[in-house]
Amino acid sequence: MTIGIGGMATAIAIVAALAIVLVFVLPLERLLARWRSRVEAERRAGYAALAARFGLTVEESPEPSLAAEFPELAFVLSGPAAALVRGTVRSRDGAEIDVVAGEFLAPMPNLSARPGSPRASVPVAFVILGPRAGRMPSLSILPEAEPGTLVAFLSAAEEAVRPRDIDFESVEFSRRFHVAGDDRRFAYDLIDAAMIEHLLAASPDPVAWIRGDRVLLHRYGLAPAGPEAVASLLGWGLEFAARIPRVVRDGLANGRYGRDSS
Repeated sequence: MTIGIGGMATAIAIVAALAIVLVFVLPLERLLARWRSRVEAERRAGYAALAARFGLTVEESPEPSLAAEFPELAFVLSGPAAALVRGTVRSRDGAEIDVVAGEFLAPMPNLSARPGSPRASVPVAFVILGPRAGRMPSLSILPEAEPGTLVAFLSAAEEAVRPRDIDFESVEFSRRFHVAGDDRRFAYDLIDAAMIEHLLAASPDPVAWIRGDRVLLHRYGLAPAGPEAVASLLGWGLEFAARIPRVVRDGLANGRYGRDSS
């Protein structure tokens, strides 16, 4: 059987393609697999070190979604958990604080014109604190953001539910943060001069949601995720909890809040 010139060209092309796959593609895939394995091992080691540092426990198989566990925060925690540590720690003032921390995959807004097209997600470092202060009026502290950014989208969504933007005497704080909540008195008691100082010292600006007896802290934008980012946010969050003023804890105990006073 004779092979024509065209057939020989096809055979040569097939052989060349196989050679490329064998020489370049397969080794590259193996390198990528080893790199991904090394990154995952480093991430696991990082979370193990984080857990040991704060006396927490690593969850080897995180829940598919935190939204089921924290329904009051489901509008934020709508993506799957990528890593979790949890436990109870003591703040510098000796108070016990329940902690859940790690990463979740936050779904990005679908900018595609085609409905149902896949949505991208970004890993976000988060910390959920249970300061055991009692059930608190809902409050959000969000960085003021440029129009079109994800934080601006979240701020607009929060304003639709709680349109009350609460202003503070600190011009710098009011310029950098948008505060909305159900109870002005609670907001002013919680965000006193010491808390404003703590919020202004953060970099990048944190996002704080208070729902019931929990405080959710996270960062959007270009803030990195991973064990180091979680550890940094957790340290900042524990200081946030330690700075909850005594007047707030007393007010939650004696029913000072819940009936809004302007």
